[in-house]
Amino acid sequence: MTVPVSPLRANSPRPLLPTILLAAALTTALSLAPTLFSGGARADSCEEAAADFEHGQHQRALKTIESCAAAGVAESQLLLGLALIEGKRAPLDRAHGAGWVRVASQAPGPAAVVSRASEVYASIAPTLTNDELIRVEQLATDYRAFRASALQSRHDEARELLFPTAPVASDSIVSGCALDRTADDCKATASDLGDERSCNGNLSSPDTEPSTNGPGARTTLPPWPKVRAGIYTVILAMHVDRSGWVCRVRVSKSSGVPVVDAAVMTEVRTWRLRPALKAGQPVEGLYIGAVTLRRSR
Repeated sequence: MTVPVSPLRANSPRPLLPTILLAAALTTALSLAPTLFSGGARADSCEEAAADFEHGQHQRALKTIESCAAAGVAESQLLLGLALIEGKRAPLDRAHGAGWVRVASQAPGPAAVVSRASEVYASIAPTLTNDELIRVEQLATDYRAFRASALQSRHDEARELLFPTAPVASDSIVSGCALDRTADDCKATASDLGDERSCNGNLSSPDTEPSTNGPGARTTLPPWPKVRAGIYTVILAMHVDRSGWVCRVRVSKSSGVPVVDAAVMTEVRTWRLRPALKAGQPVEGLYIGAVTLRRSR
């Protein structure tokens, strides 16, 4: 799914993202966070942007890296921070860069990334002026507030779709393998969970959302449905068990072709994601993500 982003300006050093711009960046960037699928192969936009950046395609990659950073990807936050601190491949702004490194050091991301960000921040903080340190902490504070608000909005939207207060068509919400373990395509789930209870509906707001990336995640594309070649994107709401297996799935925004929606839902019900976390422990969570099928002919 392609979304507008707030690109970095290739000019002189700039101040920290002001409050209104950071809010806009989060709103658009959170739409970029779901994993995208294209041409039968998974394509993680944030990882691809990082690779492009390392291979010299700085200007194009920075647009995506900034959005990924705002969307909560710790690796992108650290990379963006380092680029701004060094000023070699991005506009020099040490305070702005230190702010993103600070955010990465406090993120619920991979331990290695958080540890590296903490080391970098510890080394650069003593070299910053008092005014710069104030800017750093302001960025970190504003970021946490806006991210918490945006994630809560996504959580509420998914809850309304998956646990509606008004009646909906019986086939609009499909049970995932965490609930329907006896189905032929859910044998892996049944073997993994055994007699363990799942999908209890304990959905207090977690610290992080479920993710299609990371340890244990297993996502696959459906066979190409009987439709003409083209690009079809389905946005889905998912209830994900603390084990990572999908409990329920519902279309949030249709591709416009019912057979495509059905094929994607049938496949996604078998997915396993990295579960949501609260205080570092896996918990049930809600997730809204996009699946794109693409065929040129």
